[in-house]
Amino acid sequence: MKKEAICISKLEYSYPDGKKALNNVNMKIFEGEKVTIMGPNGAGKTTLLLNINGTVKTPSPSVSIFDKSISSMDIVERIQNVGVVFEDPDDQLFMPTVYDDVAFGPANMGLDKDEVDKRVKNALLRVGMEDFEQYVPHHLSSGQKKKVALAAVLSMEPKIIVLDEPTANLDPRSKSELINLLEKLNQDKQTTIITVTHDVNTISRLADRIYVLNQTVVAEGTPYEIFSDKELLAAQNLESPDTLQLFYMLAHLGYSCNQHPLSVNEAAENLICTMQQNNNLIQLNMNSSAYENIKELTKLQTDND
Repeated sequence: MKKEAICISKLEYSYPDGKKALNNVNMKIFEGEKVTIMGPNGAGKTTLLLNINGTVKTPSPSVSIFDKSISSMDIVERIQNVGVVFEDPDDQLFMPTVYDDVAFGPANMGLDKDEVDKRVKNALLRVGMEDFEQYVPHHLSSGQKKKVALAAVLSMEPKIIVLDEPTANLDPRSKSELINLLEKLNQDKQTTIITVTHDVNTISRLADRIYVLNQTVVAEGTPYEIFSDKELLAAQNLESPDTLQLFYMLAHLGYSCNQHPLSVNEAAENLICTMQQNNNLIQLNMNSSAYENIKELTKLQTDND
């Protein structure tokens, strides 16, 4: 049985102006899980992340990391357990060089110089920034800064990594490399990965489970369970992955499958399997009713965009 990595119980938080940000939030995330937190803008997602790593403190001990209250941990214990990559890397890059930024955490953990150097080089190699040690962070592109910010977290080797909008401002190749890296960390080291993202087309790879947050937990389930709930998505101003929307349209043309795919790879496998069972054919029924339904679905998607 897997251990609880994070337990959040009856978490409440209000901003200094009195506005409620989080209301009775309850979550359990287990060691080695990949969990995504979704919700509309202003739902309290980033505030929740700051509670998870102890940056924001609440009057009552509502967040526990591996059965220990985050509020009782000193800074070193916190960063050994939880590393956070912010949406804007400028919020966490402040040293004169890339090397210094990535070394900052390990150095403050009390590690010797050789171990710090080893961790810095390994972290930069993992994110593909090994040739940028002496660069000034603020001279880098936004995507490069994001990689350095992730390296700064990796160098501390936390058991839990929390990422706020990790794929924002990344080109397609960098996005794919980041997701591959997170998957490898999760598989090889059982690192617990928590993401906050609006990038629904990546969630099938980033999440085993999804929490939908809107000040409180609105829903919890697998990616397929969440994305198949059209009423939930509409109520929370969320959208489903492109492949799922495509297969909804295909369903109006008579295409049938047991479970609509959430990713391009799943879609390709589904179509190939159907063709193998039907003499390399995919049969669709383009009648007037189907055409009108597809037009309506397309209009809804355009309106959402």
